[in-house]
Amino acid sequence: MDECRLASATQRVSLDLMWCRYRAAVAAVALVVMLSLGAGCTRRSDGGPSPDQVRVEVANVGLDNDSGAHYVLLEDLVRRRALQILIGDEEARTIMLEMHGIKPDRPLTHDLLRDVIEQTGNRVDRVVITAVHNQIYYADIYLDHAGLRLDSRPSDAIALAMGMGAPIFVANGLFQPATTFQHEAPASKNLPATITAQDIVVQDLSPSLARYFGVEAQSGVLVAEVSGLAARAGLMRGDIVTAVDKHPVHSASDFVIALVGFRDPYVSFSVTRGQQMRTVTIERDKAGHTGH
Repeated sequence: MDECRLASATQRVSLDLMWCRYRAAVAAVALVVMLSLGAGCTRRSDGGPSPDQVRVEVANVGLDNDSGAHYVLLEDLVRRRALQILIGDEEARTIMLEMHGIKPDRPLTHDLLRDVIEQTGNRVDRVVITAVHNQIYYADIYLDHAGLRLDSRPSDAIALAMGMGAPIFVANGLFQPATTFQHEAPASKNLPATITAQDIVVQDLSPSLARYFGVEAQSGVLVAEVSGLAARAGLMRGDIVTAVDKHPVHSASDFVIALVGFRDPYVSFSVTRGQQMRTVTIERDKAGHTGH
């Protein structure tokens, strides 16, 4: 692959770990204050979801063809109506990990918020995607014991609901027919899906990329950028990772799920480089850093 094509696949840059932890700490403190004082909360007296709110499930997390941004796809329980909401890379990763039941070594923001909610004697009763204004969606989180309704971004509310086993609802007027959306995560026309983990940016092998490298599509993921411990261990830009610790990798999602779920201090990657197969063993970042 020439430099221009390869460079175009590296636009996903991981957030700084300290910034993520700062955000999590601020969010937790803010929630404690709200639960204690009622600030930013609305008392509710309803007995549950209204008739125009429909229960949904998370059907998919993918990449939008037009914008190149990630989305979460919500579908009603009979798969007739759906709602697709654009979300950030970090939020997409969080929801994806919840979908697959993978817990990272260190708690993410929604894990911390869940612990705060539970340790204050509350539980999430439900979350509701309520409205959209100027292409921005709004959601409410309902706490049962406190009788409070919290304003939230949909992505945060969805991740929290999944982590606590709470139902998710969507206002009836927001739906579109489910046939409007694809169930498989589509690759962007110009930017295949990318994920950053342990300072490694990987992207799905589209059919054109697979032909270029002389491999089968979905036979691994392409290393679009690498730095830090992985680069020092010998992983290179242009490598194709086919397995993580003998777990086959067919997509960027497979890669990050395998890596986040792996807890040993060293992890081995099976790599195709040119016509050769090799193994690269990397010492995991002691901070447990996984990009977003």
